[in-house]
Amino acid sequence: MKTTKLGLVPVFLLAAVAAQAEGWHFSAGPAWRARVKTEVRGSVAVPTVADGTTRAYDAEDRRKNPDPMAGGYDPATAVEVEDPANPGQKLWAVGHSFTETATTAGDGVARLDAADADSGTTGLKTRFGYDVWDWGPVVVALDLRFAGYWNLRSSAFGFADGGSQKTRTGADWFIFGSGPYPDDPAGGHDFAHRRPTEQQTDIGAYGASTSLPGHHVGARLKADLYQIGLGPTVSWRACRWLDAYAVAAALCNIAALDFACDGASVSETQCRLGFGADVGLVANVTDWLGLYGEVGYEWVDGFDASAAGVRSTMDFSSLVVSAGVVLRF
Repeated sequence: MKTTKLGLVPVFLLAAVAAQAEGWHFSAGPAWRARVKTEVRGSVAVPTVADGTTRAYDAEDRRKNPDPMAGGYDPATAVEVEDPANPGQKLWAVGHSFTETATTAGDGVARLDAADADSGTTGLKTRFGYDVWDWGPVVVALDLRFAGYWNLRSSAFGFADGGSQKTRTGADWFIFGSGPYPDDPAGGHDFAHRRPTEQQTDIGAYGASTSLPGHHVGARLKADLYQIGLGPTVSWRACRWLDAYAVAAALCNIAALDFACDGASVSETQCRLGFGADVGLVANVTDWLGLYGEVGYEWVDGFDASAAGVRSTMDFSSLVVSAGVVLRF
């Protein structure tokens, strides 16, 4: 019982102060912004493969037949190939087989073009003011307000095509003369004492294209918003336990921005002007204590930040709902 009485002391003191002072009021409570709109737009250059055609020759063929036209070849590797001058006829030749790769490069640019509207952002809103004019049930006050919203986040992603490749196989044939081939004692062809007289390339068709890995680029924006406002509040006492009011205020909006894109980042604090208007009701529990609920709209000039050639903008203009406690002094 003794502890309970001591706990009531702060309440009695606050009530005594409220009874002696007049005209001051303070309110505080959570606030909810219906929307925070973010846009990220721009292009980022990314590495890309070279555009062109390459051939990779078989290393074993090159080792056995390094220079067939000058006699540098292994006779044991000779095979029959199609006669280029007489289709259907066969000639003997040694060759270098290869794989040919045709590469088509991507565009080398990742484009980001995204808009995001984040809802349900919660913060804290307070108002402190003084009644400058009192005319019966109507009171005009000048209010100073503060508000804060934290950890507002948005992200966007872009993709650059990595290009494509297609391959085909073929061979460079070094053909021996078309005359009769002298037989060696074993009944074969004596290529050891002959040299190729012409070169022919035989190559197939390209196969299906395969896609090369592309490049993903991400951008992330984080912001904290702080507001300082000043303006009039007009209240009307509908009855002893209920007040209705309307608020207008000029706003100074301060945003701490952190923007990162493709390894580049920027952090800065910006200040923008704005305006707000609210309407609300106060349920008077006592002469010095009440509970309020209000809804309004705030227009805030947009914030922007850039990194790696990509620009982001953040628009805080939104419907705002708040509820909390009102103290009168």
